[in-house]
Amino acid sequence: MVNSGLYHITNAKSGTALDQSGTDEGAIIGWDSHQGDNQKWYIEARGNGRFTIRNKGSGQFIGLRTNQLKDDVRAVSVNYQHEWEIRQDDNDDHVWRFYVPGTPFNLDLTDNGNPRGGTPVAIWGKWQGRNQCWRLQSPS
Repeated sequence: MVNSGLYHITNAKSGTALDQSGTDEGAIIGWDSHQGDNQKWYIEARGNGRFTIRNKGSGQFIGLRTNQLKDDVRAVSVNYQHEWEIRQDDNDDHVWRFYVPGTPFNLDLTDNGNPRGGTPVAIWGKWQGRNQCWRLQSPS
């Protein structure tokens, strides 16, 4: 179970940080880790196994560009408390998956976990790819 708190979140495949873009209309992307406030996230328990993920720098939450549940719906910054289910990966209890509640769709560093800065984060149906797994660390 994830504890509420402030985290630096990195992708298990690429090692890049979950980053709120300052230039791309609030897109959520993978970027080289620099420990800036746009790469620090408050994970806050909402009850019933659900959480919000709020950016320290902007105060905005990770949400979705549309309400459609399908592959490649981009993660974006929103001003409302979008909820996620956060569960350990089935094969590695050191990493976590962020699911749209009640669905198999989870946050995915696109392009099969491309480590290039600016790679979009989107939801995709669960598969065993490490690009859908995330490490939660205390920020420096």
